[in-house]
Amino acid sequence: MKEKILKERGITLIALVITIIVLLILAGVTISIVLHTGIIDNSQKAVDQYAYEQQREEEALKSLSGYMHSYSNVVPIYTAEQLKQVGKGGKVNIEQENTEFEFSMNANYVLMADIDLNPGKWSEEKDKEEKGITYSFNADAEQWTPIGTIDEPFTGTFNGNGHTISGIYINESDKDYQGFFGVIEDSTIENLTVSGSIIGKGGLGGITGLTIGKSKINNCNNLCKITGKNVIGGITGQIKNGNVIISNCSNKRKLNATAEWSGLGGIVGTTNGGEETPNKEITITNCYNEGIITGEGSDVGGIVGEEKTPENALIEKCYNIGDINGTDYVAGIVGFVWYKCTIRACYNEGDIKGTNAYIGGISGTGYVIELCYNSGNITSEEKYAAGITTACENNNGGTVRNSYNTGDIKGKTGAGGILVRIGQRGTIENCYNTGTVTRTDTNESGSGIIDNVNGKGKTTNCYYLEGTASSGIKEIEDEIGQAEEKSETDMKNNTEFVKTLNNGENNWKEDKEGKAAINEGYPILSWQ
Repeated sequence: MKEKILKERGITLIALVITIIVLLILAGVTISIVLHTGIIDNSQKAVDQYAYEQQREEEALKSLSGYMHSYSNVVPIYTAEQLKQVGKGGKVNIEQENTEFEFSMNANYVLMADIDLNPGKWSEEKDKEEKGITYSFNADAEQWTPIGTIDEPFTGTFNGNGHTISGIYINESDKDYQGFFGVIEDSTIENLTVSGSIIGKGGLGGITGLTIGKSKINNCNNLCKITGKNVIGGITGQIKNGNVIISNCSNKRKLNATAEWSGLGGIVGTTNGGEETPNKEITITNCYNEGIITGEGSDVGGIVGEEKTPENALIEKCYNIGDINGTDYVAGIVGFVWYKCTIRACYNEGDIKGTNAYIGGISGTGYVIELCYNSGNITSEEKYAAGITTACENNNGGTVRNSYNTGDIKGKTGAGGILVRIGQRGTIENCYNTGTVTRTDTNESGSGIIDNVNGKGKTTNCYYLEGTASSGIKEIEDEIGQAEEKSETDMKNNTEFVKTLNNGENNWKEDKEGKAAINEGYPILSWQ
């Protein structure tokens, strides 16, 4: 079977170069035109892009090779009819292999081709109002039945092999746990893209509605538009009783939750496993959202809506560039954090809006936030908003460090460049703000760093740009070494300011100059 996969791979890099040269000659392009119009440069870019794609294919092949060696009795899937048999039990003859395979819930499957579940029965259109993609399905389109249920979850492995399953159509507004998979447990899903429309009640995800146990989801992408009441994620709606790793995944379509409590996230809706089945450890790395996320309730985030893992949760190297809307606890990365969650090396560039309280660039509430930045505009219509997180007052303490905000912040009763509330045991250090901070109830400037000191906490080595706020900390005079106002000259393209932020470590660096700058000359984080 491996030999067949190799034969199906595309043309070689040499063939591509030859094709470009021949086309130029046939078109009568002279050497002078080639040199003066940038055709060589553009051709080289195409070649480089092709080489990059080839490298990705080779890596996928290596991954597949490892997959084939790791599992016995790998079941190949070539067609929609074969895909519909996954998990139904019994033996199915795969004519492409001239072999019968067992299609059980614990089998190991590999996708051998792109599959359209409703060929000729759906269309994809740009929705200008929603700034995204919408799908239309004909009346005779066949609904997809998710693989795995609460009573019989999928416990095997599924390797998409870089392929896409399109035409997924689910319209079950009164049913929970809807997605390509309904429920998975102790399972591995990887290298898969799904596309289509999913309408359900709760526990909805492009890849899986519910994830249980020691499961891994890697290199998966959601292109399904998803609508339901709550507990919705681009990859998985809910995680419970889990020791789960989600990595290298993305959501690129609109997600919409209509209930008063949303639990809505670009990657994961909620990690709230309940009192009887709490999660043990959750790790989400290298994931991103670019879809519009709209919740009519609370706990809405670009990566996770609600994070409720009691002990160990890590969200690292993730980002959001989609606009996000909700009521309370709305943020670019995580809407609501209950316990000990670390958010590290993440960023938000989307505009975040909430009608009520706890609206933040990185999180609505936070425990440990480090090496993060926000450049999106953050708005709370009725209460408070902040560039990084609105509250750092967890009972276990809380820390915001080595982070910055450049977005404009608007809050009615509270607005902070970095955060609004810091608790007795909270700390904030080595941070800066250059965004304009405004309290809309008085139309006056908010605070450059913290807008409401609850228990005072500790603030060290933080700065805000001159003219962006009334003070560093509300109702407290700026102090050297605590929260200080600095001029543009002091902050921009300034080696000494970078040294000050580093504070003996190496978390910051100077931005590049001129057109190469990525933060208008203000300091950037070492990982950027």
